[in-house]
Amino acid sequence: MGYLFELVSSLRKDISIYMIQINEAKSWGVPKFVKAVYWHNDYTQDCKWGGLKNKQPCSNTKKWVSLNKKLKNGITKVFILGGGAITLDEYSLIKKHKIIYQYYQVERKYKGDGKTKTTNNMPLKERIGITYGNISNKN
Repeated sequence: MGYLFELVSSLRKDISIYMIQINEAKSWGVPKFVKAVYWHNDYTQDCKWGGLKNKQPCSNTKKWVSLNKKLKNGITKVFILGGGAITLDEYSLIKKHKIIYQYYQVERKYKGDGKTKTTNNMPLKERIGITYGNISNKN
């Protein structure tokens, strides 16, 4: 995903990329294309990276939902580039908060197990993953 964001950053200079990340990941560094980082320690081991827990946003997801409420015009647009289960949780919140979005199917290198490489002879649903057919491009 990092390469994808780097590519977007190089092709679309009009798009600023911000990152929300847990403090524990500071040692990983910050890519050059990221304009700023919102570091936080508001997470649990049950919900470390984001998504919904008991139907409530948590960790990184909780932070962008909070920012959306605090910004004068809210988050104006979201680009969804493939993704997994957290992406589906966030998609439900994007729709709930009526945020404009654009979805791009991205073929993944590995299936959900992180070990099995995808191949061109696999069905598109397997190459895209969980977001395939579950995210509409109609706002």
